[in-house]
Amino acid sequence: MTEGGYEILPPQFSLITSTLNRTRQLENFLQHLDRQTWRNFEYIIVDQNDDDRLVPIINKYRENFAIMHIHSAKGVSRGRNTGIKVISGDFVAFPDDDCWYEDDLLERATDLFIKHPDIDMISGRTIDAKGQTSLGKFDKHPGKITKRNVFKRGNTNTFFFRRAVVEKIAFDESIGVGAGSKWGSGEETDYLLQALAAGFKLYYCPDFTVYHEEPLAQYNDAAIQRGYSYALGMGRVMKKHHYSLDFVLVKLFYQMGGMLIALARMDIQRFKYHRAVFKGRYEGWKEPCQ
Repeated sequence: MTEGGYEILPPQFSLITSTLNRTRQLENFLQHLDRQTWRNFEYIIVDQNDDDRLVPIINKYRENFAIMHIHSAKGVSRGRNTGIKVISGDFVAFPDDDCWYEDDLLERATDLFIKHPDIDMISGRTIDAKGQTSLGKFDKHPGKITKRNVFKRGNTNTFFFRRAVVEKIAFDESIGVGAGSKWGSGEETDYLLQALAAGFKLYYCPDFTVYHEEPLAQYNDAAIQRGYSYALGMGRVMKKHHYSLDFVLVKLFYQMGGMLIALARMDIQRFKYHRAVFKGRYEGWKEPCQ
């Protein structure tokens, strides 16, 4: 496309992945990324491994699309902030190293941004390979993202921002996997809440989907510990952003309902999971923010 004698390039995406201890999953993402119908993108891999395990995988795709391979200290939030510093795209996304895109996802995202110039961010829903919702419960209806509904309107894998947002907002490096704190998750919600406070307009579209398998296949001890850690992070975010007591109680009572259902079914592991999540949310919320 040209205008006034100058070539106008289509909007470019900067995709940032913070990765540690994964090779097969990352290669799967790269394979799907290479199938994108919209080709104007760069992929920024923020490598937190202590070795060169990713180099052979990355080299397979260097001729196919732009890849930037950089390093950072451990922590998903630190990695994303490191990647933001080197972006060149108009739009920015943060795919996990174990998700994957439908072939036309970037084209659809471009179309949504062009049709809605007043929207600063688009969020969607994660689904597994069978098309079932994964990574929690999501709102069934599209609409604006607000402080009240932000917890059920998206996952980091489905976030697409205009560059203006990420140039102003940073991930809280004390929250999230690998942060070195007990706040095991919630960095993505905190990020959206920061963006809302800054006046950006965020929109949720449940039909806008990204593939990610459901990690909670069973309520084993690892899942219970992960649930507790993630719940601590959610409680922390509710405290940091001054959520009302009634909102916090609803989030706690939901887990109490889960415990009662589990007891009725004599499912002890599921009971332990909901109890751990209840405990984590409460402890994270009651601890004062510095």
